[in-house]
Amino acid sequence: MRLARFSEAALLRVSNVRKVFESARGTYIALDGVSLTVSDGEFLCLLGPSGCGKSTLLNILAGFEPVTAGTVMSADTPITGAGRERVMFFQDAGSALLPWLTVEENVRFGLRVRKIPKAGWQPIIDTYLRMTPRHASHEISIGVVGRHAAASTDCACTCGRAGSPADG
Repeated sequence: MRLARFSEAALLRVSNVRKVFESARGTYIALDGVSLTVSDGEFLCLLGPSGCGKSTLLNILAGFEPVTAGTVMSADTPITGAGRERVMFFQDAGSALLPWLTVEENVRFGLRVRKIPKAGWQPIIDTYLRMTPRHASHEISIGVVGRHAAASTDCACTCGRAGSPADG
């Protein structure tokens, strides 16, 4: 992974970062020579195949992992650990569903947990299931899992509000 673009007013600066993991199986170089700068108003997206170092770099930026070599700066302060000025969000839609249940059963579960009266379940279920295919939770893509997870958790929060999917 090699990204390079430097500016003077950097909110985030990664300079020649190297990350090496040592284990009983040997040495694994996760990152080598990574450099990038993110300035105010910029958006950074890390794309790449599995195992290329995206998560390792994010963990370094969050302060969860130290670098083996190189520097990482937030504004003009070295990142040496987790800090309140940086936040890391995790998206794992797969854990939001119970894989042994069907999608409809997951939505029903969300409604039951939120204590929505059963009499109002079917219109809510129908509305959300129209948005996605009806497969077993473990047979669907991550994108569809995300939509099902939203249906199973958020539908109960929106029912009864004006303009919500429960309205129609």
